[in-house]
Amino acid sequence: MKKLILTLPIIILLFASVAYADKGMIPVNHLPIYEPSQKAVIAWNNNTEIILLSVDLKTENGKTKVIEVLPCIRDPNRIRLIAKLDHEIGDAIPYVALRFPPGKATYAEKEGVLTLNVYDRLITLFPEGKIAMTYTKDLDEAKEIIEEFMDLINEAYKEAVEKGREYAEEYVKRLKSINWMELYKHLPQTNCGECGEQTCAALAMKALQGEAKLSSCKPLLNDPRYAKNLKELRERLGPYLCKTLGLE
Repeated sequence: MKKLILTLPIIILLFASVAYADKGMIPVNHLPIYEPSQKAVIAWNNNTEIILLSVDLKTENGKTKVIEVLPCIRDPNRIRLIAKLDHEIGDAIPYVALRFPPGKATYAEKEGVLTLNVYDRLITLFPEGKIAMTYTKDLDEAKEIIEEFMDLINEAYKEAVEKGREYAEEYVKRLKSINWMELYKHLPQTNCGECGEQTCAALAMKALQGEAKLSSCKPLLNDPRYAKNLKELRERLGPYLCKTLGLE
């Protein structure tokens, strides 16, 4: 019995596939190795996914560790990943949320978690400094996107230090309550087409998604008949949403 226990690890190493990492090798049983010309190596079959090693991405704004890389559910030729920044970002997240139009941002106030539908993928920010990302081409693309977000997070953190987290969360509540009907009811509703859209409702829907600007509605901005609508809309949105919706 003792002999069997002692020789078992040797048998595994002899018959298992081996994945080579920066710091040694890892046995992988009966699984093909996928290495998409990246530092991360993943092994999986139709039922099993194994992350073999983590990866350090050195960005201009600091060090980020990719702690999990898996095939993307939407497209197996792409990856989904979870990265870990070297610091917490909970106080900055509400200010990051306010930099995106309401249709692109979902903020869970209790958990302090922000999910964004941007770059044709979902990106989720967690207070402890984790960033989850789907539908990513490779780790080089992930690095580029993380660098952009680090710039946003750093700007948001400075604002959080200056104004406090509570200030942002007051406006984040408006982010959650604004929908296209709320925007539409403040528009002229004449369907004049000056904004380039066929209807005022279409403009409201596109503005909510960041695909159009409310400022493209010239009657709203310039016609005295709609001055009250404009004033009420500015007050309803507040400075952050006015900016993201193109109503500066």
